[in-house]
Amino acid sequence: MTLLYFKPQFAVLLSALILGVSAVDLHSIKNWRSYPAGITCTKEGGTLKFNSGDDHKQMYPLCRIPAGSFKKVRALRFDIMYQSQATEEKFIPEVLLYSKKLKKLVHFKFHVESPGVWQTVTVKLEHPDVNMAELQNWQFSFYSRQPNLIVLVKNLRCLGKGKEESVAPGGKNLKAGVSTVYLQTIKNWRSFPAGITCAKEGVALKFDSGDNDQHMYPLCHIPVGSFKNVRALQFDIKYQSQAAEDKFIPQVLLYSKKLKKLVHFKFQVKSPDVWQTVTVKLEHPDVNMAELQNWQFSFYSRQPNLIVLVKNLRCLDDAGKEVELRSGNNKGKGE
Repeated sequence: MTLLYFKPQFAVLLSALILGVSAVDLHSIKNWRSYPAGITCTKEGGTLKFNSGDDHKQMYPLCRIPAGSFKKVRALRFDIMYQSQATEEKFIPEVLLYSKKLKKLVHFKFHVESPGVWQTVTVKLEHPDVNMAELQNWQFSFYSRQPNLIVLVKNLRCLGKGKEESVAPGGKNLKAGVSTVYLQTIKNWRSFPAGITCAKEGVALKFDSGDNDQHMYPLCHIPVGSFKNVRALQFDIKYQSQAAEDKFIPQVLLYSKKLKKLVHFKFQVKSPDVWQTVTVKLEHPDVNMAELQNWQFSFYSRQPNLIVLVKNLRCLDDAGKEVELRSGNNKGKGE
């Protein structure tokens, strides 16, 4: 049995984790517990939904993990949005980890700017008194001035030390073939037409059409067979345009050998200068995903000097799980 302190005035007893419980998918609702009584943890599509209900202003949803699974984890990254009935917003979010040495929870605060807007957050979890290898759970803390606080979380990822790379919850670094890492590696990208640039800005890919082009087609090389089980791309995107009346037309392009032409998968980005999470379904009867050697974006604006930023690129399978890019033999995480 493990004794976990939420506040000095009360404690909750939790059974030791059975090794069969999987933490590969941090979005699996079966790994989450609701604290205090009265709050709810549910799933809406690929998103976790935490609701404080009518009686609570604060909630502590807890995620159970196998002991040792966070050994090499140094940060959590996720997309978050909250909804609150408070007239004057005061939303205080934190990640909590238990320190056996201190015999209390250690708080890792982070900031969410405003309600009703998705935001990508990275929370560093390094603390001298927290032994990551000993952790059997971790939790959020969410506070608002009023009850009926709703918090949505998606795309939860574990990051290792130094590089912006995913870490398997078993403690092993995932190979470079994992979609998030591979698709964000700048060496795998090519600039089309000549004059546009593909660069890296922090963890984001930056595509710039330059002074002479209104249209650009940045292309990503992939191993043959690596898209065999891919059914969608998901990513965060933001664009900047000099057009007085914005007309931004973004698409994903895949080549069809059968049709001998590119097939267009359109998607929408609502407005400039705002990060938006997009999922683009890539199913088409005339596109053989196993044959693909590359894929590309198409970005159009009314004026040149269009800038598009993309981050957290992920490949998803039929079930919405992330797919590892391995030549000829793809499996979704956790399979």
